[in-house]
Amino acid sequence: MRLAIIQILRGKAGAAVELAKQETDPFWRAYALALAHFANGNRAEADAALKKLIDEYAGDAGSQIAEVYALRKEPEKMFAWLEHGWTTHDLGVIELLSDPFLRAYKDDPRFIAFAQKLGVMPKAAAKP
Repeated sequence: MRLAIIQILRGKAGAAVELAKQETDPFWRAYALALAHFANGNRAEADAALKKLIDEYAGDAGSQIAEVYALRKEPEKMFAWLEHGWTTHDLGVIELLSDPFLRAYKDDPRFIAFAQKLGVMPKAAAKP
């Protein structure tokens, strides 16, 4: 799964798809395929993998679903799934600042507020 993400970040989406297909864990395979197929321009396959991820793992995978929506440049859904991850105690949400797809939104006020709520980003000093 991580190797597939590295290939996406390198701009080698075709290689990412092949690596994602090799993932043996069904959860991580659905997640990696949702990312890799989207990056490779395979919208139908990406949508099917995302649907599987949501249908089968929504209770535990809010942060991963948010990452997929971040890559898709759908911030409203991304933030909704981050909130879902927070309310369902998905520990993946604390990786907010280190995730390469979520980090693209680091200047968005909603991202900053969410990171502060999690305690992973200090609140700005109050103005005198």
